Amino acid sequence: MALFGLGLVGLISTIAAVAITDLRWTTILLYVGATGFSLGTFGTHSDTALAYALRAKRGDLPGPLKAELEGELQASKQDVMALTATPGAAWVATIGALLLHSVGIWRLLGAVA
Repeated sequence: MALFGLGLVGLISTIAAVAITDLRWTTILLYVGATGFSLGTFGTHSDTALAYALRAKRGDLPGPLKAELEGELQASKQDVMALTATPGAAWVATIGALLLHSVGIWRLLGAVA
């Protein structure tokens, strides 16, 4: 969720910078994408963790993870059973979100400097 929070702060800062500097409005679109990508990163990591937890022995899981897995199974057992662990995709999504944030920060700092 830290990436999502970074995206929201960047989005709000970019909107303010567009209003008071000559920063192009396309930077707002960049931050909308970065914020959405960050939220998708959270979902990918969450699904991967649930898929791995499903494979583990439930007695060996820490309390919070066990409770989350049980809650997800009660809510939608078929969907949870269909999850596959995709740690590679989770890392690629994280790196992609960080790259978008880096470009956005670079543009934002260039406009206010």
